[in-house]
Amino acid sequence: MRKVVLAVLSGFAAVLLFAACSKGGGDEANFNARILEMHENSVLVEPLNGENIRRSSDKISFSTKGLDDIGASVGDTVTVTYTGGVMESYPAQIRAVSWSMYQKASPGASKALLPAGDVRYVRMNAPSGIPYPYLVAVASRTELEQYAEAFGGPGGQTDPAGWLDPAGKYGEEWFKEHTLWIAALMEGSGSVRHEVQGIAVEARAGGADAGYIVVKSIRPEIGTCDMAYWYLLVGADRDTGIGGLQTGEGAQPKDCPVYTVFEAIRERGPKA
Repeated sequence: MRKVVLAVLSGFAAVLLFAACSKGGGDEANFNARILEMHENSVLVEPLNGENIRRSSDKISFSTKGLDDIGASVGDTVTVTYTGGVMESYPAQIRAVSWSMYQKASPGASKALLPAGDVRYVRMNAPSGIPYPYLVAVASRTELEQYAEAFGGPGGQTDPAGWLDPAGKYGEEWFKEHTLWIAALMEGSGSVRHEVQGIAVEARAGGADAGYIVVKSIRPEIGTCDMAYWYLLVGADRDTGIGGLQTGEGAQPKDCPVYTVFEAIRERGPKA
């Protein structure tokens, strides 16, 4: 009996949490969107320009439990029908009741996945002051210390050891053969975690290659309604050029701003 009562109370609490963070009514609505990420029981999509739901968020997440298998893949465009409100998190969340294929994606360019070395995950308590996402190329131990001084400090970071590594991993000898890339991400829930899976090298027309840090986002079905700011520290050979991020298994890579340490500090401006 006690287990039944606890289960009922847990379900009621989840309903209250969704109601507190959402808006909208109970009528069905639909929209077209491109798939950004696919997970075991959920999908992250980007509504197409002109869709009304895009006024709420440019990224929407929903559970695929109970939905038909439509053979969807990352990059496909789908029509999503949902009911209820839009949960005001980032990404926003909805309760999807059905979906269908709108347009299959064209085959992408060939990619090779290189291993990423010396990965660290640093959660910050406050935003950096630079629009997310972005990348910073750190070329020396001195630059790393400068960046940590400029963007860390009281109230700035949760894990002080995540920056400079007391074991001395990111020392001057290490930087002779490596570049430390800082991938700055913003999540709409503190429950989201990340796993760097490697560096994808994409073949482009004309023979030029582009490197992207491949990040798997681990999203629980029910998350907290707090913003989270992450620095993913990824080591790479010095001759590996990186120009963007690929979030989600099989997701399309996206270019993002790339800064040197000096440029990032200048872009952020003086601390408040």
